[in-house]
Amino acid sequence: MSVDDPHQRPERDELTASGGPTGPPGADAWVVRTLEATTAERAVFLFHGEVDAENGFVILHRGPGRDRLIGGTAEGALAIDWAVAMHPNDRSIHAEAESFERLSRGAPVEVEFRLVGVDGVTRWLNERLVPRFEDGRWLVDAVVVDVSAQHAARVEAITARDHLENVLRASSMLAWSAVIGVDNVLRPAYFGPGFRKLLGLDRPSEDIFAAWREQVHPDDRPGWDAMLKDNAAGKSVTAEYRVVRDDGDVRVLRDTTFVSPGVEEGTIAIVGVLEDVTAERATLDALAAAESAANERGSYLAAIVESIPTAVWSYDGDGQEVQISRHWQEMTGQDVDDWFVRGFTAVLHDDDRARVVAAWERMVRDGEPFVETYRIHRADTGAEAVLHERGHAVAGIGFVGMTEDVTERIRHEEALATAKRYADERADEVGELLAQTSTLQAIAEQAQLEAEDRAADLQRERDFTAAVLAASTDYAIISTDREGMIKVFNTGAELLLGCTSAEVVDVTTSASFHLASEVVERAAELGIEPGFGVFVHAIMEGGAETREWTFVRTDGSHVPVSLTETAMFDETGTPIGFLGIAVDISERKARDAALVDAAAEMKRIATTDALTGLVNRRHAAELMRAVLADGEGVGIAMLDVDRFKRVNDTYGHAGGDAVLVEVAQRLRDVRATDLVARWGGEEFCVLLRDVTDDESLLIAAERLRAAIAVTPVVLQDGSPLPVTVSIGISRVEAGNERLEDLVDHADRGLYSAKRRGRNQVRKVCAAADEEAADTDLLRLVEAIGLATSIRERTSALHCRQVASLAADMAVALGFPAATVQRCTMGGWVHDVGKLALPDRILAKRGPLDDEERVLMESHTTIGHALAQRIPGLEETLSVILHHHERFDGGGYPAGLAGEQIPIEARVVAVADAYATMTSERRYRRSLEHDEALAEIDGLAGAQFDPQVVAALHQALDRRLAR
Repeated sequence: MSVDDPHQRPERDELTASGGPTGPPGADAWVVRTLEATTAERAVFLFHGEVDAENGFVILHRGPGRDRLIGGTAEGALAIDWAVAMHPNDRSIHAEAESFERLSRGAPVEVEFRLVGVDGVTRWLNERLVPRFEDGRWLVDAVVVDVSAQHAARVEAITARDHLENVLRASSMLAWSAVIGVDNVLRPAYFGPGFRKLLGLDRPSEDIFAAWREQVHPDDRPGWDAMLKDNAAGKSVTAEYRVVRDDGDVRVLRDTTFVSPGVEEGTIAIVGVLEDVTAERATLDALAAAESAANERGSYLAAIVESIPTAVWSYDGDGQEVQISRHWQEMTGQDVDDWFVRGFTAVLHDDDRARVVAAWERMVRDGEPFVETYRIHRADTGAEAVLHERGHAVAGIGFVGMTEDVTERIRHEEALATAKRYADERADEVGELLAQTSTLQAIAEQAQLEAEDRAADLQRERDFTAAVLAASTDYAIISTDREGMIKVFNTGAELLLGCTSAEVVDVTTSASFHLASEVVERAAELGIEPGFGVFVHAIMEGGAETREWTFVRTDGSHVPVSLTETAMFDETGTPIGFLGIAVDISERKARDAALVDAAAEMKRIATTDALTGLVNRRHAAELMRAVLADGEGVGIAMLDVDRFKRVNDTYGHAGGDAVLVEVAQRLRDVRATDLVARWGGEEFCVLLRDVTDDESLLIAAERLRAAIAVTPVVLQDGSPLPVTVSIGISRVEAGNERLEDLVDHADRGLYSAKRRGRNQVRKVCAAADEEAADTDLLRLVEAIGLATSIRERTSALHCRQVASLAADMAVALGFPAATVQRCTMGGWVHDVGKLALPDRILAKRGPLDDEERVLMESHTTIGHALAQRIPGLEETLSVILHHHERFDGGGYPAGLAGEQIPIEARVVAVADAYATMTSERRYRRSLEHDEALAEIDGLAGAQFDPQVVAALHQALDRRLAR
């Protein structure tokens, strides 16, 4: 309500001369009196008024009842200021309802608002206004009713509903309701929280029952349909059924429905409570199975069979009597009922089915033992597993056997074989081998943990005879009674311990066979007789335990075993004996030892250069960073064998290898305390200690250079070969403590030494005035060139070779220093656009198709766009964009010809072609010097500028002369 509240304005013609109210114009006085009498004792207030655009709403007539709405007397009702008493949040809503704009539309208006009465009570009022247009003006009839009780009831109902939904949300139940109409159609009415949680469905909709039915397990749908049919017949029922949710999870639900007549005649209301009873049903089923097993099977042998860590089975040969332990389901995901119906062939891998079935038939037909390792697809998840199964004929039974899950063992063996093969054949991938080693170790540890957990926790089937136990050779099974007398000593135990069943059955364990030192020591700790009583003492209080022991056989040899120990109990829970199951783990121990040796060998390979025996680059970097942590008296020398490519070309790779081995040995001999590493190719790195200033650093590096140059290297054929090295040096100084910075400075010094004639030592600060004026820019273009080479999977020296050769060709052409500089920088960054190309293009070994070729050619325009955004690369833009143009106009991207192509781009194009032809690539062999020149000469005038090709010859001749 606004401050200008019409309830507070004087009404026009409000009172007659006698003080009584007047009726609205044209109204029947009798009707008015009747309405007023009807509302006299109720919290209802009637009034009549007029609304116009100028004055708003003005009351013309006001009936009784206003005092009851504000909790006071009639005088108090007239005195109260509704604009003040009305709740602040409701004033604008009320003013808009009584506005001329709203009422002049001619439609009834209804509004609810709060009002604080003279008694201090806040009431909810409902005001309904009915406008009509009469005699050229808008008249309004209105009624105000106290709806506080209804509003409180709604709030209470909403609060109760929210409380119920919170309770249901915290539980595993879902409340729902529906109505069966007179048309016999089932329609949803309410679904509480937990809908998604229980059924895995989205928000309920009109077709929810169809979607619900789709979630019900196909085998349970008839029962679900019957439940709804009973509801339609007016029956309240309780049903249990399974639902298969979208995530594959199968849940068991209990649906309790209550039926009552609907609000509308002929309809039926259904209220249901849906509860997740999956865990309850599983528990009841397990208890029922346990009770049944306890009633049907004996306790002593059943306890033994229960602890066998494998699946066991028997088969009479005719298919009339088949038995299989429930451990089969744990291994295969195939339940026992399905095994009875379809047999184990239902889960066999397609590639193994014919072989395994044939072996099974030979066992049944010819009595041939069944020994097979085969693959299966688990019936529940489809995952592949490997089983090892043994079976043979047993008199009086038919055929018995055991099935073991050997998936992890097979994987372990395959992983070990892979690790050994990689260690022998793939020394250049040691990083990946180390990762595989970690994985193999993790697999081995996980497999061991899982084996121990299975041995401790698995429950075994209880329905086989002592003949099955005696037939087992894979496991040593030994059981005693409570006094320690051996009662079962199977074939596996005889083979493992080297004594017969006849020698030990009904004899105390302490006198039965030799015992390992662990048993004797443990017996001394417990203060009891040495023997299996050690295990009985540890287990008889309940539970099971798995440990590794060493058994001493009767011949004195030792055999490591994994021993699972458990106590056996009768139906009352009284201990009746001890059961031990031992497995020979000699092979696994041997595999573990071999795996440790393989890991050690791979670590050596991963840290050592195979040719020179020096530490490799990665390991050297780790060691150097540890030394640099001290930060004082440390320097770096980067060495590169001069003209090493010529050595390989002249004497072959065997000659090149001999040079590298001799250089490595001489570097080790000069300063034994220094760390010498092969950095890559013909490049070495030496960490120099105790170099506190530039002079001591230079002296140490000069000793290294002189040790290489002092005498020729003698090759295998006895011929002497003079060898020199170029060296770049740097040392730890303020702001230069990182290994990357030291190597970068030393590498730039090495490059300077190469450019200035080789066989010398250079320090970056000494060469700074002879390098490009903008050192930071040079670093930038070198970094871009290196990144491009790595991205394209080419030699890291490729861009450096292009830049150096382009500079030499520019000098041969007589160009000024600025042009030479542009050729150099362009050579470094000419292929920068390849950084944005996909791997499938850059790594492809064969020819490119049309789509791939278009992508490859786009690297010129991409590189041009990238370089425009890098300050300092402006002078390289023409090289990046046009180095693939052809002299005859057939190139890309612009199809320029002849001298239209920038000279720097023509120079870099020839330098790039020669460097590419003479280096190894994934898709072809490298060409010899003369072969490459001949191919480039053949393209002069077509692809290349003839003058630039001639400059290539001059530059290469000058290099050979030097």
